[in-house]
This record gives sequence, structure tokens and C-alpha cells, in this order.
Amino acid sequence: MVNNIGAETLLVGETFNESGQWSSYPPHKHDEDNLPQEAKLEEVYFYKVCPEQGFGIQRIYSADKQLDEVYVVENNDVVLIPKGYHPVVAAPGYKLYYLWVLAGEKRIITMREDPQHRWVNDKALARLTFQEKHLA
Repeated sequence: MVNNIGAETLLVGETFNESGQWSSYPPHKHDEDNLPQEAKLEEVYFYKVCPEQGFGIQRIYSADKQLDEVYVVENNDVVLIPKGYHPVVAAPGYKLYYLWVLAGEKRIITMREDPQHRWVNDKALARLTFQEKHLA
């Protein structure tokens, strides 16, 4: 992230998903002002898909599941993410790109991963957990 620009409340970036791949995963959120663990930020995604007839899937959910929505995202779609965890996957055979814009009172990216899926980041633990549960 570039910190030497004049923006006070916006953060902008890009994400590229290869065919069948996930991003924003493990799911994360940034909807509570609880620094240093999490900064409150709203987010917007603008999607491009290649080839253009393709699609991806965006899920937005809260820990208590009061919010739990799934969207099929297509070329030139825009999705507003006011709160919640928000993973994305590209359909097999299609590449997915999204431009993301974060807005909040503090120009800082600090997010909280969904505790139910955080283990995915630890591959050794993931292998061990799978083996214990499924191969024992």
C-alpha cells in the first residue's frame, strides 16, 4: 500500500482470481472499529470476467448469520459490502478481476478473519486436522 498520497479515507486495490480460485479467503471482515485487531471500513467491488460470459460467486455473511447472502457476479457488476465476511471464487474456466475500494474514518487496512476458517492459513495444521478427522 502506498502511504504517501493525499487520500484521507479511501484505499484502492485490485485482486486477480485464476480459474476456480478463491480470494478474500479465509473470509475476513472489517466492520468494527476495534484497533489494532480491526478497522471499520465499507467496501465496493467492481468485477471484470474473462471470457466475459463467465461468472464468479460472492458470499457476504455475519458471524451470527443474520446476514448470509450469495451473489452470482458477472462482468461489470458492482457489489457493495457494508459489513460481514466476504469471500469470492471464480468459476472454473473463467478468470475474475475485481477493483476494490475501501472507505472509512481511518485509512488503515486491518481485518479479522473468520475464526471458523482461520486454520486454512496454517497448512500443516490443515493437513493434520484433515488426517485426524478423515483418515484415522
